[in-house]
Amino acid sequence: MAGSGLVIIARATTLSFLAIKLQQSFGLGPAMIGALLGIGPLVGAVAAPFAGSLSDRVGRKTVLTLTYIGTGCEGPFWAIRDGNFVAFDGAAYRVQMENVTLEDIGSHRVSMSSPLPKGNLVTTFSLKHDDTVAIIEGIRPVPDFTPEQWASAYGAQMRQASETLRASPSLVLCPASKS
Repeated sequence: MAGSGLVIIARATTLSFLAIKLQQSFGLGPAMIGALLGIGPLVGAVAAPFAGSLSDRVGRKTVLTLTYIGTGCEGPFWAIRDGNFVAFDGAAYRVQMENVTLEDIGSHRVSMSSPLPKGNLVTTFSLKHDDTVAIIEGIRPVPDFTPEQWASAYGAQMRQASETLRASPSLVLCPASKS
């Protein structure tokens, strides 16, 4: 609660000086400055009923967590939620892998393991930029598939999933929410 008050005070003082700066540096008139500074609150007012409805369906804590994560991260992002590796895109999320476990394997590396019908799928990430960006180093089943398993339809699905993951951009890691 105190944090919200601090944000409101900071925003109010910043917006006062921002209006002056926009007028002096860019020559904007009062109407344009008002439009630029008013668009955020207007979008918030329009989105509030939808966020409230979503909160009623999935729970207040989930909506607040997504909101806080969304303010710290841009665009679609991945997270571990309820033990699942999920992709978030706006307010929606899609489970990519279920029942994952994470392990710090040292030297700025993390391993994520997901159960397969026979063994686990292990994805290894290298952490860069003060451990805020995860880059996929490797994806492999443990124990490794036999040539017959790789030749099967399931092996083809695994190869396709691995190629898709390898082609994905680096993962931007956001701070975990405290719940």
